[in-house]
Amino acid sequence: MGDDVVLAHLGHRLVQMSLRLLRAEVWAEEETRGLERVTARLVDDIRLQHPIAVVYARVVVTGADGHRLHEEIIQAGGPVRERQLERLGVGALRDALERPADEPVSKQTEKRLLELHPDLLEPLERALKARASERAESIANQVARRAEDEVAKITAVLSELRERILAELDAEPDPQARLFDDDEREQLERNRDFLRARAQAIPDEIEREAEALRARFRKPEPWVFPLAVEYRVPRALDRA
Repeated sequence: MGDDVVLAHLGHRLVQMSLRLLRAEVWAEEETRGLERVTARLVDDIRLQHPIAVVYARVVVTGADGHRLHEEIIQAGGPVRERQLERLGVGALRDALERPADEPVSKQTEKRLLELHPDLLEPLERALKARASERAESIANQVARRAEDEVAKITAVLSELRERILAELDAEPDPQARLFDDDEREQLERNRDFLRARAQAIPDEIEREAEALRARFRKPEPWVFPLAVEYRVPRALDRA
């Protein structure tokens, strides 16, 4: 990785701002949109014998209450032979996309791809739907595991809190409490009564929190938003 590349967490403010700008461009009207959503680039890969057509999409999974549970970018596509798209599996497509593609194709190749593009829209859409369906099942399993992980975490936190409260209530009284005046002793007793009530309420609180979490993660529904189409053309096939 070069010095010009910086890794940032998805929750970082700069990343969130960039994502907002990207989403705004994706949803913008064509007349005002500044983002081109179809591109063609050259790739130096002797393994490729045909151009590769790839569609990228954003997958957002929401729970029963509409809360966003998961988000990722997926891709689908494959080589184009005789104006037909042959869909590649996930691993094969990932291998085909591992080489950088930074250089634009020639004007002649661009013209041919523009003529071919309408014929590939429907096959690319089918490939994307198939890939999204595959991911949906896997994501549903991830979401279910995440729900139980969240339940386990909140249960552990509240259980530890209850144990600490009970330990404090069972501890020997502070010897200096004998020196307290009446108001201070009453306040001390009120504090202990509050702690007893808090400890008694925690088991019910755990059940409520667990049910709320499971409800949030219940019935995950994937939403697919196509973002862009990329053509990767082997340099040997590019003709000026």
